[in-house]
Amino acid sequence: EQMYKVISGQEEAEYRKTAFPILEWGYTLKPMSNLDISRELDAVAMLEYERVFDNVSQAIRIHNGILRVCPFKDFNQVIARAAMVYYLMSREMPLASFELKEEEYNEILSKELKQPKIIKKSQSGRKYDEDEIEVSELYEPLAKGILDTLNLIDNLTSVY
Repeated sequence: EQMYKVISGQEEAEYRKTAFPILEWGYTLKPMSNLDISRELDAVAMLEYERVFDNVSQAIRIHNGILRVCPFKDFNQVIARAAMVYYLMSREMPLASFELKEEEYNEILSKELKQPKIIKKSQSGRKYDEDEIEVSELYEPLAKGILDTLNLIDNLTSVY
């Protein structure tokens, strides 16, 4: 809600009132009450404190979680990306974005919002092995964006 207030310039964050289709993703939001939206956002916010996945995966889960709900009537994509970047920067990672064209980004979101990646627990229920996790198609483009930023920082600060 705080990000919405800052980005929109409004004093209060107002949740969307209706379900509506997001044409570029071929995704229709389900109707939700303010309480349901608030609960969903709380669940997404709690992802920041999970220590199960690597930082890139967690950032994508936060991004997709916000977009799955689209809690506000506008600015949802900006808020999702801002939350993702905030999470990465809070983990001392550089400012980065997806290395994707808009059409590629929308195509991936279309698939992932309709059928979220399923996370499979190991038998212990605690440890996740690499082969047990379905990785988001957004992982590599975001990881590449982070690496490109790190390389740029390295090149700009290297002493020859």
